[in-house]
Amino acid sequence: MRDDEKLSLLYELYEQQLYWVAYSVLHQEQQAEDAVQDTFEKLVKKMNGIQDPASAEVKYLLLRMVKNTAIDKYRKNNREKQVISRISNQKSFFTSNISSIVENHELLERILTKLNPESREVVQYHYFLGLTYGEISGILGVSEDAIAKRCERARKQIRTMKEVEEYGK
Repeated sequence: MRDDEKLSLLYELYEQQLYWVAYSVLHQEQQAEDAVQDTFEKLVKKMNGIQDPASAEVKYLLLRMVKNTAIDKYRKNNREKQVISRISNQKSFFTSNISSIVENHELLERILTKLNPESREVVQYHYFLGLTYGEISGILGVSEDAIAKRCERARKQIRTMKEVEEYGK
C-alpha cells in the first residue's frame, strides 16, 4: 500500500477519535481541528514505519501523538495568557495609560523601533515573552540588577516617547 493510501485510510479510521481527544484537552473546536491536522502532518514523516494502518499499535501511536500535540497547544495558550496577564499586571509599566499603546499597534511598533537595541531586547524578553529578570540575565550574560535598570530606563523612554507621539510634548 502506498503512503498516500495509508494516510487516507488512517484519516478515515481515526480522524473523529483524534478530534475528540484533542477537543477534550483544548475545549475549542478550531484548535482541536488544528491539533489533528498537525498530528497528521507529523505522521507523514513516520509513514515508512506503518505497515498495518488498522493495527492497535498505530491507533495508540496516533492517539498519543494527538494528545501530546493538544497538550502542547494548551500550554502555548496558557503561556500567551500569562504573558498578557503579566503585562497587564505590571503597575509601573501600565500606570500612565500604557494599555492604550497595546490597542494602537502601530504606535507601539514606532516606539519600540526608537528604543536602543539593548532596551528593546529587554522589553521584548520581559513583557512579550514573559521572561523574568533572572532568565534574561542568563540569556544576555548581564547581571540581574543591570537587566532591572535597563527595563526601568526603557519604561521611562516608552512613557516619554508615548507622550511625544500622542501629544507632541
